Amino acid sequence: MKWDFPGGTVDFWETLEETLKREIMEETGLNITVNEMIPRCYSNVWIHEDFKIHAMVFCYRCKLIGGEISLNDHKIHDLKWIDKNDFCNYEFLPSIKLFLDEVNFLDEE
Repeated sequence: MKWDFPGGTVDFWETLEETLKREIMEETGLNITVNEMIPRCYSNVWIHEDFKIHAMVFCYRCKLIGGEISLNDHKIHDLKWIDKNDFCNYEFLPSIKLFLDEVNFLDEE
């Protein structure tokens, strides 16, 4: 199994920050405040069921303000809060590993 960060699709009327808060709540049961965007953006393009999909990935620094961690999405098989010092012990999706490498999370002590 490869790990990913919570996230999802921006609804038409939402800001990126509103989407982030909503998706985190829907997928994890946690409430967050959004502090700042991490200055990296990733673009992924793939074909799914004869449709070309283009996804833009934005990452933010957030602060946990409440809630109880719970598995709320049937597409998610496991949910875990991981200390950044333990990231090197997990296998992430390639796009997440690239992000972690670029922001030096995997090299920090």
